[in-house]
Amino acid sequence: MEKIINQLIDDILEILPIGHHELKRHLVYRVITEQQDYVVKFFSFKNRLESEVKALQLLENSHVPVPKVINYGVIEGHDYMLYHYEEGITLDKVIHEIDPKNLETLYRQAGIYLKQIHTFGENEPYGRLAVSSYNSHKEAMAYEISRIYNHLRQHKHPDEVIIDRGIQALEDARETEGIPIKGLCHMDYNSRNILVKKVNSCYEIIKIIDFEQAAITDIKRDLVNVYQKFIKNKHDLKSFSEGYGENISGHVHSEEAKLYHLHYGLSICSWSLPVDTIHYQEGIDILKEYTDDRGAK
Repeated sequence: MEKIINQLIDDILEILPIGHHELKRHLVYRVITEQQDYVVKFFSFKNRLESEVKALQLLENSHVPVPKVINYGVIEGHDYMLYHYEEGITLDKVIHEIDPKNLETLYRQAGIYLKQIHTFGENEPYGRLAVSSYNSHKEAMAYEISRIYNHLRQHKHPDEVIIDRGIQALEDARETEGIPIKGLCHMDYNSRNILVKKVNSCYEIIKIIDFEQAAITDIKRDLVNVYQKFIKNKHDLKSFSEGYGENISGHVHSEEAKLYHLHYGLSICSWSLPVDTIHYQEGIDILKEYTDDRGAK
């Protein structure tokens, strides 16, 4: 990718890989130049660029700290986005060393920002931003579920019985699908996508990143994802809920939210087996929990 990056930026001193290249989902680089530093993100999946750019445009004048896009497009067949680099570290890298009081503040701030994100997109159609357009949430969910099923069929799974039970449970949950609360959803809001920086003795959130999966959908889906990937204990839940402005337990533990938990578990299993067995097991554990199948082998 270095040759391509050199076509995008002048006076480069060094190119450093950042992010989670091991997941093979996208490639991100810090580019150091004589004047300033940049980030170049190459998207591995079709249409992810369009979704991220649209989300950042919607949030451009909000109070949510998001990257400011300099340029984006396609170069030598690769979708890319270029934005200014800001010194910091993703929260997942330092979360275990942060003082509990400071961590409470970070979770509260994260809740505030997600609540603000959810207030956007009311006039946008349902579906993946700038990619798909549906008149109803139910139509958008039907498409996403069918896509997950297609991806699941591409691999022989060691936990096929559990996955089949998860699919059946999801189909049952679709029959009682509730009324959506429409909004812009990040769809991957967790400590890997929150950039923090130490100011004096405390960490502060400086950026919310990676909106490539952003969608206009039921905000309860986003809250379920947060609960599964970001909330580790009751203290995190309390602080995040305080920032969000309401106790999110009511959303993530509702009967209608079961659909989103199962959708999330199956979604993880649909892509992770060939590249990340830890993520795959997380998906299986979610399916066990929401199919009452904890003892399944």
